[in-house]
Amino acid sequence: NIARIFYENGQFELAETNYLKALDIYRNTIGRESPDYAMCIDNLANMYATKKDFVKAEQLYLEALKIRQSIFGQNHIEYGMSLNNLGTYYSVRNDTIKAETYLLKAQNLWAHLFGKEHPDYLLALNNLIIQYWLTGNSAQLSSKLMESIQIEKNLVFRASKHLSEIE
Repeated sequence: NIARIFYENGQFELAETNYLKALDIYRNTIGRESPDYAMCIDNLANMYATKKDFVKAEQLYLEALKIRQSIFGQNHIEYGMSLNNLGTYYSVRNDTIKAETYLLKAQNLWAHLFGKEHPDYLLALNNLIIQYWLTGNSAQLSSKLMESIQIEKNLVFRASKHLSEIE
């Protein structure tokens, strides 16, 4: 929507105005308990985090998580996205305990839903790698990095094998 265009162009006041209008429309038409409302909240939270308005960002990320949990339960990709968003948010904020907790929950959920060679699993794994690098947790960093490399090698091998079969 237009708010995202303003956000991506650094026009945060216009983005905020349009995100708030969109939230108002969602609230008055489909209600707060909808995936679209939760996505709009996440987008607004991303903008606030970019602007370093961390209090508003955190509140919105937590609200989106609560809505998605209410709609989908704790065993759904959308819930996993909220876990990942909170994990990366807390990583940026240097709240290492919360960051690791949410990122591990996202990683475990996506492993359960898709297996360990799915892009969403790799996203959570790579976010954990960044978290462990930032905190200097070399044991976990090494372990997760090796896992990521092995998965990516397997994916490249399978892709090249598939391409050779096509030729």
